[in-house]
Amino acid sequence: MLERLRATLTQVMRAVELLLASSLAAGLALMLAALAASGAERRREAALMRTLGASRRQLALAALAEFGLLGLLAALIAAGGALLAGELLARHAFDSPALRAALGRPRRRARPRSRRSAWPRDGWRGASSSAHGRCMLLRRAE
Repeated sequence: MLERLRATLTQVMRAVELLLASSLAAGLALMLAALAASGAERRREAALMRTLGASRRQLALAALAEFGLLGLLAALIAAGGALLAGELLARHAFDSPALRAALGRPRRRARPRSRRSAWPRDGWRGASSSAHGRCMLLRRAE
């Protein structure tokens, strides 16, 4: 049973890794396409800033700051999405009794049941004098 669980988890991890690699490739292609599309506009902006007196160093620092902030924002969004996806997978897909037992984690507590009274609803009237009443009292105690 444990070997089957490990094999399944290995397959799931490989599928997730493949999904991650394809997502990274698609993101890289999208980023390169966006940079190529905005290249002409960036060159015009750089020419305008050079005309206004900006040095090459200032232009390079401005581009570095812009791309750095965009990269940081993308990383934060990706990390948040990965944490959310991992949490959802852990709670809904992988939360099974067999997996908890394999990992040595304790069982989750069951919701408390409503407590039923062992006493008959009509009090002790008739319950103490008849065998039927005593049987009913014992059944309710279970």
